Amino acid sequence: MKGFGNSLALLFLLAIATSAQGGESAKMRVAITGDPQNYFTTSDPNVDAATFKALVSAQIADIVAYHPDFVIVAGDITDSTGGPDTNCSAGVFRIGDDSNHQAVVADSEWTNFRRYEYDVLRAAGIPVFLVVGNHDSAVDFERHFPASEWMTYTSISPEVDSRPLRAGGQTFASGPNCAKPTWTGAYTSTDTTHRKALIPTAIGSVCVLGMPDATFDTDSAWVNARIGCGADRPTILVSHAGDALNNNLSGMTARQKQDIVANVYGHYVCTGCDLMFQHPTSANGLSYLDIFVNTQEQLSGIAGGGLCSADLTRRCATSRDCARLSPATCLGMNHSGMSWWMSWEIDPSANTSTTRAHNPFLGGLAHPPPGSDFTLATGVVTLPFDYCGRFGCGGH
Repeated sequence: MKGFGNSLALLFLLAIATSAQGGESAKMRVAITGDPQNYFTTSDPNVDAATFKALVSAQIADIVAYHPDFVIVAGDITDSTGGPDTNCSAGVFRIGDDSNHQAVVADSEWTNFRRYEYDVLRAAGIPVFLVVGNHDSAVDFERHFPASEWMTYTSISPEVDSRPLRAGGQTFASGPNCAKPTWTGAYTSTDTTHRKALIPTAIGSVCVLGMPDATFDTDSAWVNARIGCGADRPTILVSHAGDALNNNLSGMTARQKQDIVANVYGHYVCTGCDLMFQHPTSANGLSYLDIFVNTQEQLSGIAGGGLCSADLTRRCATSRDCARLSPATCLGMNHSGMSWWMSWEIDPSANTSTTRAHNPFLGGLAHPPPGSDFTLATGVVTLPFDYCGRFGCGGH
């Protein structure tokens, strides 16, 4: 019986080992959305607010169900609140404009984003990392996502740039398209558009650094000093148009370059191209992933054309998934993004990065149907660096 007991013990240990070997390896899991501006715009007369609310609610519920380690929203949180996109002259071409000072723009673009996206994710216990885009007023960003609130998220070791009078700086009020800007003489107390987080994941803590794209507003010294978040940790740079690396490259040390694992951005739109991709990149002493997502700003047709009239995506006219929608509802969905979002996973053991496209509104399709005017270049790629060699496989 003693020998039989030993045999059982051996079999038990073998079963545990086999289970561990066959189990799924640890991964970092991130959800990325880009340019949610058109879900909340107050300036596009073709937007059907009820339809957009249903789309964004489906998207966020899907992300909550996926429960990533954190969510990245890569700028253009709003459509009409300010930023360089307000076509100001060179002297005021800044992210620190304050269009709302004269009630030019409704605050609802900010409050609806908080209500239907940000606060829902936060309530689910999911950290959310934001950067401002060319449509976003940095002054409004501080009003609706204040540095004081960010600093309460102690579980992610938050930090905010504290330079006075830079991004945000001396604010101004103006009419539409920055007509006759008037300096208010008011100052924001600090630059709050540069933020840092050290976020726990299944593969160890990951350093995330965000900044604006406007070259004059970027504080390269502040960003570079925080690469790795105080140690040699994997670091993700986030900016709206992907200029984070270019704006900070000259000041990086060789060790800091080794810590950069990804450059995440949105902003760009086009027809017949990739609106979601990951590209392994090696240049200027760096080896990292370019991660791009901007399905939410562009979906089809000319502005105001709507899905039914343009029929470039063949969704509302021929897709059974959209057959339940009326033509009027379809017209309200132009440039809606149709609830697309990207999941991004890094598997250190396999040394791979996997991106997937998700569309809960269309039943979780992984790719656009035939006839779409865009493509989503998702899938599995080998990392352009040895993750375990840089950071170890067991966390950091």
